[in-house]
Amino acid sequence: MRPNRPGKRDLKLSAIRSLTQRAQRLSQRSQSQKLPSALLSPQILLSRQDFPGRDRLWLRLHHYAFLCANLSALCVKNLARGFSRPSAFLSLCLGSLFFFGCDSSKQKPSQQRYDAAKALFEQTTKSFHIPAAEAKGAERGKLLEQAAAAYGELLGKYPEQDYWAAQALRSLGNIRAAQANVNEAIKHYATVEKKYPQHDFEVLMAWKSAADLLWETGRHDEAKGFYQKIVARFDKPEASQVVKTVVRGSTIRLTDGNLPGER
Repeated sequence: MRPNRPGKRDLKLSAIRSLTQRAQRLSQRSQSQKLPSALLSPQILLSRQDFPGRDRLWLRLHHYAFLCANLSALCVKNLARGFSRPSAFLSLCLGSLFFFGCDSSKQKPSQQRYDAAKALFEQTTKSFHIPAAEAKGAERGKLLEQAAAAYGELLGKYPEQDYWAAQALRSLGNIRAAQANVNEAIKHYATVEKKYPQHDFEVLMAWKSAADLLWETGRHDEAKGFYQKIVARFDKPEASQVVKTVVRGSTIRLTDGNLPGER
């Protein structure tokens, strides 16, 4: 006697229940991020920009899970109540479209914005910033201002493209330092860590530039504040050689004051 095998209908019910459970787990995971309960309401628009990036991510995950869980649950009910297979299948398709379609629809525009930010940064560096280092007089001043304007444009148009925005912000600090606008330069350097803390190298280089600029202009106490931050964050055994070199120089500034060759 052959063992009983589950029918196609039973297999479909099992698959849909599995999808529902996965969606519910995703919803629970989003709630575990401790977002305010009001933000988790399905009535909140997914495109709201007044939440930090991480919160917006979990907000979207919660809404996708909410839609997928409810639509797949509807599919289970339809099959259980004997509704037609096309009706149940339609419910499942709608759930899949909500879960995957909404996200994939953002991929292409996001890639386009990444490419646009990259092109603007590279064009600015090539056309204005690098040539300014070799120019003199009025021509140098003009190139620096053109570079500053272009970096500012990138920061205004593509703030979410953090890889390029962090570099643009630090480069803007370099321009102000070249123009002897120390306070403005320090402001830009400090903002790199505030806006893009995940980009370690840009943070490290911004802090080093700020510390060195302050030290060279005689503001040693302020400079030591940046050197201390470098040591506290980046003094790690697994750090790269470049990072270790910067940390070593910062440590010397804090303990001895002068780097080798400055005495």
